Amino acid sequence: MEKRDPLEAILATGMMVAFLALVGVVMLSVTTRFSLPFVVFSWTEETSRFLFVWAVALGAPCALKRGEFVSVDFLIRRFPHKAARGLQATFSFITGGFFLVVFWYSLQFARLGLLQMSPTMRIPMVFAYASMVVVSFFLAFYAFRQGVLVFRKRSDAR
Repeated sequence: MEKRDPLEAILATGMMVAFLALVGVVMLSVTTRFSLPFVVFSWTEETSRFLFVWAVALGAPCALKRGEFVSVDFLIRRFPHKAARGLQATFSFITGGFFLVVFWYSLQFARLGLLQMSPTMRIPMVFAYASMVVVSFFLAFYAFRQGVLVFRKRSDAR
C-alpha cells in the first residue's frame, strides 16, 4: 500500500472544503430563492464562483499526481516500451515547464488583484486570482515529479 503524500492530503482536504462550501452556498441560494423570495443574498453567485475555482485549483494537482487526467496515448502505445516511457517522461517535463511559465505570469496576474475588489463581496480579487498561482505551481511540481519517476523507472530497466 502506497503511503499517502501529505501535500496531496492538504490539497485534497482543501478541495473538499471548497466543494462542500460551494454546495452549501448554492443550496442556501436555491432554498431562499424559492422558499423565501423576499430574502436576497446577492453574494451567493460570486461566492459560488470563487469556491468552484478554488475546488478545481486544489483538485487538479491531485488528479495529475494520481494519473487521472484525460490523456491521448494512442501514439505512445505505438512505440516500444522503453521509448514510450521516454516519451512519457519528456511530456511530463514539457508539461512542468509550461506550468512554470504559467506560474510566473500568474504571479503578475495575482498582483493586479491587490488593487481590485470583487463587485458584491468587496474583498480583494487577489483571493480569486491566487488560485492560478496555486494550481500552476502544484501542476508544475507534480508534472516534474512524474517525469522524474518515469525516467527513473526507465533508467532502472537498463
